[in-house]
Amino acid sequence: MNAGLNLLTALFLLAPGFGVFAGVYFTGLRRPFRPAPAAPGSFLALALVTIGALTAHVISAAPYAVQELLCTALPCRAVAFQPNPYVTLIDPDAAITMPGVSLTIALAHLLFVALVGLIIGRLGMWLAAKSSRIQSLFYGWTTELIDLASTRFHVINAFALTDVTKDELSLGYEGTLLDLRQDADGKLLSATLRDVQAFVIELKSDAVSRRRVPRAQPIPFMVLEAENVKNLALSIYFDTASATALTEADIRQMSKAERAGVTKALREAQAAAKAPAAAPPAEDSPARPIEAATASTPAPRAPPAKRTRRGSSGAGR
Repeated sequence: MNAGLNLLTALFLLAPGFGVFAGVYFTGLRRPFRPAPAAPGSFLALALVTIGALTAHVISAAPYAVQELLCTALPCRAVAFQPNPYVTLIDPDAAITMPGVSLTIALAHLLFVALVGLIIGRLGMWLAAKSSRIQSLFYGWTTELIDLASTRFHVINAFALTDVTKDELSLGYEGTLLDLRQDADGKLLSATLRDVQAFVIELKSDAVSRRRVPRAQPIPFMVLEAENVKNLALSIYFDTASATALTEADIRQMSKAERAGVTKALREAQAAAKAPAAAPPAEDSPARPIEAATASTPAPRAPPAKRTRRGSSGAGR
């Protein structure tokens, strides 16, 4: 085999593995946390490419194996070209009669197995979403936050302390986290915030105080680079107002697991809102589970508290 055919064979064998890699890192990962792809020489990258390629090839080669078994029991029509791309790449002499057609079939199959690999990557990440242990391989320290922010109504607030200082004062920003990029080691690269408010931290020998910087309207969007951030703290809130504003059509479109998650979060939010006050009277009815909602009954309503703190975490530069 010449060098060109060796390269084509290597590309053919590894293409679905690269498709799996792309499906995992560029289409499958969810939420604001977006870790960088694993380093090319890392164990995780090699495992994804190798196992993904083997899985895709087993799936794509199965029809040709079935065809050969059928042709041993039933009469099959012979063709001048080689329909099996694996035979073309392993034994080029088998496609000597019509090499152009056989090569075209092999290249088309190359595209097919790459798409199969992409689907395998996306499907794998969908399944991994149910396992914190597998997610930790990709998300690292953000796995716990992802588990806590289990519904679309959980909001992650970010408090970023920058390197802008003057005497005892340090400038920081607070806003809703839209995107958090990490490198392959899990370190912060950048954070994108929405509805940002600036604040000032005053550090004294006996006290630490925080006050907001007056501003008529919050900053719509802000991107903070890692070199300008000293510390980044993250807090999770449940947006009760948005969850209780769900319509019956919205509820019907939700999956059973999502309805259960929203119902649980609503009950926790209501319990947290009632905790400081006196015990409610016996006739007060609990929140109705979303699963039981029908077109003739309204969506569940919660107390007027807009957000309830759920958890927090922090990351340094």
